[in-house]
Amino acid sequence: EDEAHKIVGRRAADVVELLITVGRLGSAIADEARGAGFAPEMVHSLASHEEAVDLLRQIIHGDDLVLVKGSRAVGMDTIVAEITVDAAGMEMGGDAQEHQVAGAG
Repeated sequence: EDEAHKIVGRRAADVVELLITVGRLGSAIADEARGAGFAPEMVHSLASHEEAVDLLRQIIHGDDLVLVKGSRAVGMDTIVAEITVDAAGMEMGGDAQEHQVAGAG
């Protein structure tokens, strides 16, 4: 399981602009991403889904696409629920249907 998370971390730099991880296994992903050359300031390793929601609320813009991948045990479903509600009410150019927030788990 840890090896799979390390592989995800190594690939992250090639496919995402910003990486936010949650929990112990998420920390392994973040460490591998940094080791693979992902800019350290673009990698956030957090302890809880609440911290992730707080950070996302600060940085998400209306045209951002967010992939949430992980288990319910870590609270990933809560992150999706909270940022989806936030996206629907964001005051950004256009209407809520234009804002994409995606979750996978």
